Amino acid sequence: MANQFGRRRALGLGMAAVASGVGTTASLPFGSTARAAEPSESEGTQAVCVDPSTLATHTAVGGARCMAEGGGAANIRINEGFFQQLYDWRMFWQANTPYPWSTELWNFGAYSARDGQCTSWHEAGRAIDITSLRDDVTTMHFWCRYDKWKDLPNADAHRRKYWAGAASLHYHFRSVLTYFYNADHHNHIHVDNGESGGSLSTFERGSKAQVQAVQGICGNLWGYPCGVDGVWDSTVDASSAQVLQRIGKGWHLTSGQSYWQEFLRASVRHATGKQTY
Repeated sequence: MANQFGRRRALGLGMAAVASGVGTTASLPFGSTARAAEPSESEGTQAVCVDPSTLATHTAVGGARCMAEGGGAANIRINEGFFQQLYDWRMFWQANTPYPWSTELWNFGAYSARDGQCTSWHEAGRAIDITSLRDDVTTMHFWCRYDKWKDLPNADAHRRKYWAGAASLHYHFRSVLTYFYNADHHNHIHVDNGESGGSLSTFERGSKAQVQAVQGICGNLWGYPCGVDGVWDSTVDASSAQVLQRIGKGWHLTSGQSYWQEFLRASVRHATGKQTY
């Protein structure tokens, strides 16, 4: 079911919607096949299609200029409610990391026509494939191109930032697909609001993507390895409970939404050096 969103704040920080391209800025080619299509982007909710002419066009998200992976500045065509959630995510990231204000959001696009079968939330402008968030062309807040950094000498540093970025996205969205999910996501993190709608995410033990997030965060950020398969078991429960105990929250991720949210928020702060635990 499509979720209805209200406009929650006046747009600012260079995010004004435009009906067409501004100046010499190009738009991403709608229906681009620059990356592989996700086989199953939301776990249970059927995607919908919309007329792309009903979607807003934005040049930036929370002051971070939208940049096409492998290209230059590129507008994104996107559902307005989903855009506002991305804005909230950007504010959350800046509030919980010590990094300077990020200036560029590199991505493979939001709206995409795909095959017209409404199997992807990209077809509703309610998904985006993120490849990096950075200050400039060299300074990465986090880099989603696992395919490029996994064999680098500083891969561990990139991996730590990657899972911090993934944790920040999971705080806001249930459907966040990482390189744990499958090989199609080795070159980006897919995000959509097909499951969580206009609300912050809640934790579901049956969500492969969410359990993989727990596994990736516990193992790579906190030193409590517990697999990569996306299956909730006593080991994953115990590892995440250790994190909750360490940050002063206690109990388990299944104890309620506030435990999931604090697990994610503290993981971002811990991984980026904003706070020690």
